[in-house]
Amino acid sequence: MLLLPLLLLLLMMMMIIMMMMKMMMMMMMMIMMMMMKKKKKKKKKMMMMMMMMMMMMMMMMMMMMMMMMMMMMMMMMMMIKAGQPIQGKCVLVA
Repeated sequence: MLLLPLLLLLLMMMMIIMMMMKMMMMMMMMIMMMMMKKKKKKKKKMMMMMMMMMMMMMMMMMMMMMMMMMMMMMMMMMMIKAGQPIQGKCVLVA
């Protein structure tokens, strides 16, 4: 009984992360298209932009990992506090 809501929450988190990944990929594609359209002179700038985008992606990944860890901690806390009805708490968190 306790595990079901937690599993649902985990699934939700996974879905959100997948959505974020898709969004980031779309952004990358858009920027690449822009670059291709405007590529006439400076290639160094393009390289710089690519590097910046990569850095941003890394930062986003780190943030997501942190969020996942936080959610896991919250779930552990909920498991410990199994005295109260967990379903309500899960609904609140979600």
